[in-house]
Amino acid sequence: MQFLDVTLRRSASGVTVAPEISPFAIIGRLALVRRLPLIGRLPVFVCLVLVVQLIGGSFADQVRAFTPMLSTAASVAGAVSTGATTVSTAVTAAATTAAGSAREAIAAASHVEAAERDSALAVLDSARTTPAAAANPATVAHILDAALPAGVVAAWWTGLSASERADLTAAAPVLVGNLDGVPLDDRVEANRVTASRTLAAYPRTGSDLASAEASYLAKVSSGIASLYAFDVGRDSIVEIVGNPHTATRALVFTPGTTASLTDFYTGNIQSLASWEVGNAPASQSTVAFVSKLGSFPEWTVADGPLDNRRSIELGVTFHRFNSGLDSTIVGSLPRTSVEHSFGSSVGGVAEMLGTRFDTRIVLGGVGMVAGWLPSESTRYVAYVAGNDVTRYIYGLVNGDAVGYAVSPSAANSFEQKDPGLTADSWYLPLRLLAGAVGPAIEVIEGFINHNKVASASGNTSVLESIRSDIVLSAEPRVALRNGGEKPAPAPAAHVEALFLTPRESNPEL
Repeated sequence: MQFLDVTLRRSASGVTVAPEISPFAIIGRLALVRRLPLIGRLPVFVCLVLVVQLIGGSFADQVRAFTPMLSTAASVAGAVSTGATTVSTAVTAAATTAAGSAREAIAAASHVEAAERDSALAVLDSARTTPAAAANPATVAHILDAALPAGVVAAWWTGLSASERADLTAAAPVLVGNLDGVPLDDRVEANRVTASRTLAAYPRTGSDLASAEASYLAKVSSGIASLYAFDVGRDSIVEIVGNPHTATRALVFTPGTTASLTDFYTGNIQSLASWEVGNAPASQSTVAFVSKLGSFPEWTVADGPLDNRRSIELGVTFHRFNSGLDSTIVGSLPRTSVEHSFGSSVGGVAEMLGTRFDTRIVLGGVGMVAGWLPSESTRYVAYVAGNDVTRYIYGLVNGDAVGYAVSPSAANSFEQKDPGLTADSWYLPLRLLAGAVGPAIEVIEGFINHNKVASASGNTSVLESIRSDIVLSAEPRVALRNGGEKPAPAPAAHVEALFLTPRESNPEL
């Protein structure tokens, strides 16, 4: 079937939908593809890697693979049958349906039954007298899954005596170290306990990978590295870079596709945040939270980065993380979110749930799900190289669950900044062979630039520009903290509370 490239754009009167036929439509027209010389087809085939999950997924999970395609076809057919007279208006109607479906999916993913929260809070309160009971992995999962409001947890924690807190941290460090509402320093200490115990039971021989993990755990155990969250069972980790007690600005960094715990152990993911913290102006110090709050997609046919159900799942968790961060000592600091590649879809979902950033920066971002709208109180910036591979998938959608309808473009309120990436030494000589391997080399360089834009190597222009972006983000909340005028309130979440009871809408009730 033909892919639909639908970009949602914001206009002065609201949201309009401008349907276009995607470059991917030529893939369905095999005659045109066949006319290309063999080497000229390579960029097209590389793009196909990004959507091959639709085909391969049909073998692993037929509903997962075919439902998006069927829903798109049904939406278009239904729109035409009910009055849409052209393909263009039918596509517009399908895009509107996709936006509604995305909101419903996000609302469902973020929904927690009131009874589940009540039960989790009761279990948590009982841990005051029986802390060992809270160490059970099933109990920890029950409490964390309930997503108790940070304010409720903070009040409970404050009500504990010093000895009760110490006993609970010793008995259930995974729970304390990952529970929103527990003070930042107490979470760091709990995660240090978890790292120390994991290290004590760690094999002293093994692969280089095992050595990297052991070295990292040793850093956490000794206090060289600080973790705001650490739960191997959930594939979750948040490292703090910098001093949260002296910082005047906060940075949250979300990585892209294939991000793993191993990337944290080796220090790869933290490099950009470390540069920003280490090179911040002395009077404008920054603290960074480098987060991976669950399993990220891989380059596989059944679990690729275009499956936006993964971005919804992680986006819900990212929203809760930011809400919890609001209750800590860095909650009043101006906050900049930096998101690489797939991470931009995660940040978009969090915003749809009501998370507010002073500045949001995407690096080679894939975009956001249908229905996302920019906030008038947030500054948006996009850094993407001219040959970045994500440009191939801008606006590529297939039904409700595949792709990102809203690209990080100027039309969608993102300032476009040139990352100023220079070509690798091997690139230009090989690119001169344009008639033979030029297109393939261009795609390879596009992948390299896609990763380089989020690194601390060969990326000076972006690093320095982000530093300036972080400084600019400080104006509203710094003025407030110094007694200035209160900034405009954050916009309400634009995901309809389809499943929320009055109590869930206002957890303090």
